[in-house]
Amino acid sequence: MSLSRFQRTLLRGEDLVYFDGFSGIGGWTEAVERTGDRVSAAVNHWDKAVMVHAANHPSVEHRREQLDDTFDYCSLPDFNAAVLSPSCQGHSNAGQMGRAASGDVTAAHDKLRATAWAVSRCLHERRPEVCVVENVAEFMRWEQIEAWKMSITCLGYSLTEQVLLASKWNTPQRRHRVIYVAHHEGAPIHLRDPDVPERSLRGVFDRSAGGWKDISSMKPRSPKNKSPYLTAREKAEVSDARLRGRLGWGQHTNYNRWGLTTDAPAPTLTTVPGLMFWTKAGRYRQWTDGELLAASTFSRDYDLCGVTRKDASRLIGNAVPPEFGRGILEAVKAEALRLIA
Repeated sequence: MSLSRFQRTLLRGEDLVYFDGFSGIGGWTEAVERTGDRVSAAVNHWDKAVMVHAANHPSVEHRREQLDDTFDYCSLPDFNAAVLSPSCQGHSNAGQMGRAASGDVTAAHDKLRATAWAVSRCLHERRPEVCVVENVAEFMRWEQIEAWKMSITCLGYSLTEQVLLASKWNTPQRRHRVIYVAHHEGAPIHLRDPDVPERSLRGVFDRSAGGWKDISSMKPRSPKNKSPYLTAREKAEVSDARLRGRLGWGQHTNYNRWGLTTDAPAPTLTTVPGLMFWTKAGRYRQWTDGELLAASTFSRDYDLCGVTRKDASRLIGNAVPPEFGRGILEAVKAEALRLIA
């Protein structure tokens, strides 16, 4: 049986050097470093994401550019592996109502979905030994998905597609993501969720954080408000009552996610600021940036460079949770070695 370049690299014990495309604040880069490998270059279009990534990973070469059809992948420093997370906004269910209501939103989302073609361009120009791609599960319903997959396999890559649950990979979020593994001139590398309990939110709550207020001091419902949906104060009241004053958490959504314990994972963290809240003994506060980071398995002291709360929520919510990524990358290595046996 002939071995792929990736398998030979692993057998020789050589380091993998990654390119991190659509790098955000560094979820994939953190994951790579936790496996003992390194990232040589990271590219993102948003200046604040690049700033945060560079502050936490100064040894990586950073580019603030769009990964469009003009980007020169050959200008990047050497790498033999790649991780890419193209834009999910054009695929996510969260954008369906906007697309239905506005042609402008549809056009904008078409442009975001097109960022996925950066994957095949990267593979075409540089031929890394292995590439891992992450996106929302709705990505599989993209009208161009079959052409996209063919653009990768025609380059000599085997390609596998699997939906994995982050809470099974040491991440306290029920975050379903589709993961593609492209293995150059090698056998397909299939992944599956490990048979382990989901990681809960225990440990995310920061006992030292301030910002608490009495629920009774929150704005009451206006007599003119005839909405069937609960106000922020009413959600907090329900949350505190359900747990009889014990620590609980909730979301400012209309999905009855209030009065929940830390014994289970949270839903996927979104990019909406102030969405997550705690209640305890008649008091209320929103989650801190450090708690959002912890729930995404970043270090609490990950340097966010003083960005606003709105930007912090967007940056953290869009990031690949490092522990999820670490588990995937280690599983890819393990499966590639198992295929040799």
